Amino acid sequence: MCNGEGKIAEKMHKLKALDGETVKKMLLSAHKCLEDNISVINALNVYPVPDGDTGTNMLLTIRSGLKELEKLETDNASRVLLTFERGALTGARGNSGVILYQIISGLARGVSRLKHLSKKDLAASLFNASQQAYLGVSKPVEGTILTVIRDVSKAARLHVENENEDLKLFFEEIVSSAQRAVENTTALLKELEEAGVVDAGGYGLYTIFYGFLLALENGKPRIEYFRPDTMLKSEYIQGRESSEVGAERRYGHCTEFILRGDGLNRDRLEKVLKGKGTSLILAESESAVRVHIHTDDPDSVLQAAKTMGTLSEVHSYDMESQYRRYRNAFMRGACKRDTAILAVSPGEGFSEIFLSLGASSVIPASQVVNRGVEELLKAVEELPCRNVIIIPSQGNLLSAVREIGSMTKKKVMVVPAETVTQGIAAVVAFNDLAEGEENYKLMCEAISEVRTVEVTRTVHSEGKVEYTASSNGTTVAKGHTPADTLIKALLALKIAGDETVTIYYGEGQSGEDAENMREELFRRYPDLELEVLPGGQSFCEFILSVEQ
Repeated sequence: MCNGEGKIAEKMHKLKALDGETVKKMLLSAHKCLEDNISVINALNVYPVPDGDTGTNMLLTIRSGLKELEKLETDNASRVLLTFERGALTGARGNSGVILYQIISGLARGVSRLKHLSKKDLAASLFNASQQAYLGVSKPVEGTILTVIRDVSKAARLHVENENEDLKLFFEEIVSSAQRAVENTTALLKELEEAGVVDAGGYGLYTIFYGFLLALENGKPRIEYFRPDTMLKSEYIQGRESSEVGAERRYGHCTEFILRGDGLNRDRLEKVLKGKGTSLILAESESAVRVHIHTDDPDSVLQAAKTMGTLSEVHSYDMESQYRRYRNAFMRGACKRDTAILAVSPGEGFSEIFLSLGASSVIPASQVVNRGVEELLKAVEELPCRNVIIIPSQGNLLSAVREIGSMTKKKVMVVPAETVTQGIAAVVAFNDLAEGEENYKLMCEAISEVRTVEVTRTVHSEGKVEYTASSNGTTVAKGHTPADTLIKALLALKIAGDETVTIYYGEGQSGEDAENMREELFRRYPDLELEVLPGGQSFCEFILSVEQ
């Protein structure tokens, strides 16, 4: 945990200025420190939306900046920071990530054209970072990352008056002031006080500064890393549960994009978007603005922005589903023997089934398809476990899921479930008393014992409706009604009659439709054990699971 691996060589007892190479090493060290403590930062995330992704968003922002740095060869400190800023703009995600970009931008622009950075330069740069962060947020809130960067910048300016120019001592003061500011956030923000935790974004920023110090002091800083209590107050949890009884919470959609255009007017853009949502952040670069907003109408936001420039890097996701995923994992206790199950689900009904059977977290397949491995990585990092077993539930997602193992420090095991019914069988096979590797083997064995039939509906040009039943990608039957098609499919698959069959109906079907079909199947196969459940899938009308 934040142990300073990849140490830099000792240059001299007193370090009076930072060159480009040292700045690079500090950024790499900050990335590693964030990566090592991401589960702690995510666990603290209760404001503004308790969805457990603050640490993940900050890490993705830093990682994107470092990717841009891979192309740069220079010993110029300001060029390193400006290049890092350009990459961070592209990767900034969520409240915490976009505000972190503002801080990075302030740091970079505060030292432009300087090859080496002194204590005085860095203090001025931190002040600029604080100013940028506050200006970017339409309604600044104290007790957040904003408060931490402001208090750090004040401490830096005071330290400049100290005649000792050693930057190691300077960053020790930065880290100490960041810790004090983080500890004080609980008293400044009602939501944090109710939950009994410090601010996640502020703590993430503290972790970044600590990473800087690790690089400067060869991985052996004299200041011990501060670890806050992540246990939320039981009253806070109970309060949230009771407030949701009989009522649906709405967090809207977190909508983000980069707007480019000639003569972009930030004030006009803020005026246009301010009434369309909350948590509006406008992070400016020299030629673009990254927009972050929580809104119930993403299309309206995007259409308004299009009148002012060209959009890119557009992302919009439902925070309600992300919040519930985080809450469910937290309320159940996400880890069993330090192993979590992350299931990809094609519909709301399947999501509820996965969670009821013991999955730690569920992510909608649509999010994975639309946002790719980044969304999967976020879901993996949110889980406070060292081992994560992923169930893709769709064959076309297998290759993307298998990429995750190389992108995280966690041990990721992928159960090759190509259908959602195989995924359910895998979750059922999980043994709470077994170790991760043993469970993985049990789950892989379970998927081979399930046969899946998917029924799709086709309307031909002449208006004729036809149903097709497929198993393992092969058409096994066709018919004029779902029940007729399924009976033919079961005959083709040579179902003996004593199997267990579960019918999952899609979003276009009703429970009554599925029950009528169950009755028809039962008349043909009276010995079958039949169950009907809502799946909520959109890609087919019905899914059947056939098990011995």
